[in-house]
Amino acid sequence: MGKKKLLFCIRDFNHGGIPKSLSSLLSIIDKDKYDITLFCAFQQGYYKSVFSQYNVLPQDKLLYWFCVNYKSLSGIKKFVALLFKVLYKLLLKIKIDLFDWRLKCLAKRYAFSGNYDVAIAYAEGWITRFVSFMSGINRKIAWIHMDYKRVLAYEKGNMDADIYATFDFVVSPSIFSANSFADVFPNLAHKMVPIKNILDVDTIKNQALDAIKDSNFDNNTFAITSVGRICYEKQFYEIPSIAAELKKMSVDFKWYIIGSGPDNEMAILKDNILKYNVEDCVILLGAKDNPYPYIAKSNLVALLSVSETFSYVAYEAKILGVPIISTDFGAASEIVDSNCGVIAPKSDFHKEIYNIMTNKELYVGMVDSLKNFQYNNSELLSKIDLILN
Repeated sequence: MGKKKLLFCIRDFNHGGIPKSLSSLLSIIDKDKYDITLFCAFQQGYYKSVFSQYNVLPQDKLLYWFCVNYKSLSGIKKFVALLFKVLYKLLLKIKIDLFDWRLKCLAKRYAFSGNYDVAIAYAEGWITRFVSFMSGINRKIAWIHMDYKRVLAYEKGNMDADIYATFDFVVSPSIFSANSFADVFPNLAHKMVPIKNILDVDTIKNQALDAIKDSNFDNNTFAITSVGRICYEKQFYEIPSIAAELKKMSVDFKWYIIGSGPDNEMAILKDNILKYNVEDCVILLGAKDNPYPYIAKSNLVALLSVSETFSYVAYEAKILGVPIISTDFGAASEIVDSNCGVIAPKSDFHKEIYNIMTNKELYVGMVDSLKNFQYNNSELLSKIDLILN
């Protein structure tokens, strides 16, 4: 019996949880059992080189113009991108959806004559719709990475039920997100399979050994680190006010923020650092291709997310033996317990951090407990094998 042919579909190769998750999965999946092909609509970004070792289907020229951000272009390419977007909107007004038409054409091409045994939509939205158009595929699997109930609070109406009905399984990275999906689509709850994301534990530990060459990072004092995209959902803009309250408690610390984001979000964060007079203890380090040495050399990792279905940073901190303080986001209780950290409301963050800093028995107990933490990829791969076969 030959290898099972898998087609994984994602939107782009940019920094982010979805390419990161897929990269970790593909790094340890059994290559003797599976022949792997990737469909990526927009083949630019950090993970392009990471995925180059696999069979990546040629980038579709038409999808490129749908996906590219015209602001990132210049000259004739910028003009063409703008013209394309204007044309697309004009055609929509007469009910001609060029985007959907192209997705259907590509879906028909890739599903023709049993090219693949299993098609996997590894992102929500139009990637899932794209795979739903594929006929003649033995099995279709959708991965979701979000809280569906929260997303629907911001949307008018929902057409996804018919799309997900075409899939054999829907995978989510936490029980919380699985329950959220089932609450929104009770008739599809039987398709839902909670499977945590694969983490490349060896790479995380090895990269954490790299030297830190950033002179702005100094772990000679108590180092708190927050890592992620600078956006509303991560609530990094709250860090300066928390740091200001912590300063009043006469403790010595530095709070490092690793990440980047839209100009308006960065401006809010920088303004708050000045507003609360915490330039001396809240340090922006920018985005890092390898944040693991910073996490490993920190005393505490802080998460302030509004909602997350799976926190890479929290699990990475646990793998590297660093305690966590976290808001009570959706899946927080599945990740953080008293053995490895604290879940607290933002209003109590400064008090809880102070307690962690000053209560040596509490802190040492969490560090010692984390020495026994193991992330079981083998168990997760066994679950993935079951739905692929």
